[in-house]
Amino acid sequence: MTKVPLESSFLDITFTADGTTLYGVDFGVLVEIDPQTGKNVRTVPLDNGAFINGLAQLADGHLLGSGGGQVIDIDPATGVTRPRASLPPGESSSGDLLVLPDGDVLVLTYGNGHPDNSLIRLHPDGTSVRLGSVPSSYGISASGDLVYVTANDGGIYSLDEVPTTEGDGPLKVTKRFDSGVAAYGATSINESKPCNTAFEASVSDESTPYGNPPDLLAYGYPAGTGGTVTFTWDGRTLCTADVTDEVSRCAAPTLPPGNYPVTATLSEGGSATTNFTVEKLPTTLVASADPDRIPVGTSTRLTVTGLPPAATGTVSFEGDDYTYCRVTLPDTSCETDSGLGQSPYAYFVYASYTGDDTYAPAYGQTSFRVYGPGATTDPTGDPTSSPTSNPTGDSTSEPTTEPTTEPTSEPTSEPTTEPTSEPTTEPSSDPTSEPTSEPTSEPTSEPSSEPTSEPSSDPTSEPTTEPSSDPTSEPTSEPSSDPTSEPTTDPAGKPEPTSGTTTGATTGASATSDPTSTTVAPAPSSSVPPSSTHLASTGGPSIVVSVVGLLALLGGAGVLRSRGAARRLRSRLH
Repeated sequence: MTKVPLESSFLDITFTADGTTLYGVDFGVLVEIDPQTGKNVRTVPLDNGAFINGLAQLADGHLLGSGGGQVIDIDPATGVTRPRASLPPGESSSGDLLVLPDGDVLVLTYGNGHPDNSLIRLHPDGTSVRLGSVPSSYGISASGDLVYVTANDGGIYSLDEVPTTEGDGPLKVTKRFDSGVAAYGATSINESKPCNTAFEASVSDESTPYGNPPDLLAYGYPAGTGGTVTFTWDGRTLCTADVTDEVSRCAAPTLPPGNYPVTATLSEGGSATTNFTVEKLPTTLVASADPDRIPVGTSTRLTVTGLPPAATGTVSFEGDDYTYCRVTLPDTSCETDSGLGQSPYAYFVYASYTGDDTYAPAYGQTSFRVYGPGATTDPTGDPTSSPTSNPTGDSTSEPTTEPTTEPTSEPTSEPTTEPTSEPTTEPSSDPTSEPTSEPTSEPTSEPSSEPTSEPSSDPTSEPTTEPSSDPTSEPTSEPSSDPTSEPTTDPAGKPEPTSGTTTGATTGASATSDPTSTTVAPAPSSSVPPSSTHLASTGGPSIVVSVVGLLALLGGAGVLRSRGAARRLRSRLH
């Protein structure tokens, strides 16, 4: 309840039928009142000196007043009055009256010996009937289908029923409120809507993606409820459905992503609330760099794909607390700075889409590598799952650094890296480690690297055709016929080769580091096959002499190969 102090005292008050203007009456004066402040706005004297203690509104904008035994019609604009009806004999107005929807008028009266106030019903034709008695009251009003009286004890009572026929006893009333104020009048603004009806509201989906609006639902009304239910959000009508005995349903319109509190309102009175959320559409993003390997001092292009064509916003390419570049959609790619990577480095890039009013944010990543001078631009492929017998790549002009373990398909003139325990089918280019007791089938075509101390038992008839790798001071064309006990040397101190093939053998119980202690034995009487030399040794120094002679015969790459042969000879003899 709200209290507003009045500027003047009044015997009764009433609103006009449209509820816009409040009037008060004090005997023969009508006053317009501001209902917000209680101040008097305008005073209108009533003509003919009419005495009025009760007021009510009429549908045509006029007022109805009661005073004494009379009911009159009042024009509030001019104060002109005219008679409307008379009260039953012996009854006078106690302070208020009420116009019913059917046109009848209820008047509170006193008199004729009744201890309480009487309720008189006046008909439009001027006839009247007493309905019964009510608690002593000075005010009467209506709200909805109920009629209320304000009693002198401060209570507000509702009539359980408004009779249409005469009655003499007390009318049944219900005390609704105790105001604590002895009111001298009452009025009300009659509204067409009834009291609120309880029901519930909900949605088919509390969270829905953009473009797929939910259904709005209302249910749980009392039996017999009719009319419609309207769903609104922020004053905007979303949809309206007819009230049914089960569930009222209608589809919400397409709304942008966000949260929506909804109010459902019944046309017959009553409301309920619900809520739903529209989610942004999910997005995916794929990031790439092209090219993904770049030289130092150049740039690459970063690109994203997979975003919806209608998406708006920006995409940022970032990494290591650095932003490489940023684009605004619909552009989807941008170039990095050319100054990146002053040394070889792998860059990881994180691409992020901000999202917009419709689409959710998205993220992706890629990488690119910056290589320095001399680095290969493309790595080799994956290794094969099994070894192959075919050569890989192109042939080169350089020899391999490691020997192969597989035999070659063609014989070579190079010595093998390891001696074998089986005899070879072809003559070897390396001398054997033991002397043979059988003569060779053919004479050698090359002179011996060691001079002999004895003449050959079967000297050749032809002089040597090849010069020695260490020429003597005086080449000889005939074999020596008078062997000496000491080897012949040239002025440079090198042994002088003979024209025939010579097989050398050293004597002595142990090897010595002094080559002058070497004794040369006579060679076997048989000749030696070409490209074959037999050596037998009981000491190391003569081996050095033979190897030096052998190395002297070879040149270029052959010298390197002879060094390997020399090592093998040394290994075998030891």
